[in-house]
Amino acid sequence: KNLNKVLYFQGREALMDLIYFKIFKSNKVHNELVELIEIFKEKNIPEMPLNATILMEKYQIPKGKELGNKLKAIEEIWTSNNFKISEKDVQKILSN
Repeated sequence: KNLNKVLYFQGREALMDLIYFKIFKSNKVHNELVELIEIFKEKNIPEMPLNATILMEKYQIPKGKELGNKLKAIEEIWTSNNFKISEKDVQKILSN
């Protein structure tokens, strides 16, 4: 789960560096780490399902600081929930 966040926020190269460093630091190669390399080598980086344009058009959120704050709050919930967010969660964030 945390590795997915590293992939999203830091990118594939940073994630691979982290896994390779873990292998380097250990005295032996763990099969789990080798498997992670294979998994994340091809894994798509998650894309947030909402963006500023959608919030402005669909939810009438005005351009500016409020829009940025709402997007950041949505992103935090989305990443914490394994890159899933419900319409109910979005509505709750937007109503605050």
